[in-house]
Amino acid sequence: MIVILYSCSSVFGYLSFLEKTPPLIINRAALSKHDYAMLVGKCVNILNLLGGYLVNHFACRFQIWKSFGMNRKSKLWEHVIFSILLVTFAALIAIFFPDIIKAIEFLGGFGFVFTVIAFPMLIKV
Repeated sequence: MIVILYSCSSVFGYLSFLEKTPPLIINRAALSKHDYAMLVGKCVNILNLLGGYLVNHFACRFQIWKSFGMNRKSKLWEHVIFSILLVTFAALIAIFFPDIIKAIEFLGGFGFVFTVIAFPMLIKV
């Protein structure tokens, strides 16, 4: 499902603008007064982000909770407060670092080297 959503977003965004495509496809200028192709792309991207957030938020919260040594089930108020703090922290990063995509590209390149070169050497056969 995620592959289909990303594919639709890239097709509507990249193929309609070609060489003038910005790093974030959905930020391109409108091609006409009613740019329906990009509207569809933006809607698909919103669905993708909502689905990705739901999947990643719970796993992130669980791992952070375990890293603090909390091996018990969290109480409702702890669960709510920790979730709000996690969402607030993510929003503050987006507000103070609006061009965070360059840092993510750097981390992705760095992580790729570890994943392809170093990680396979750590696997015991």
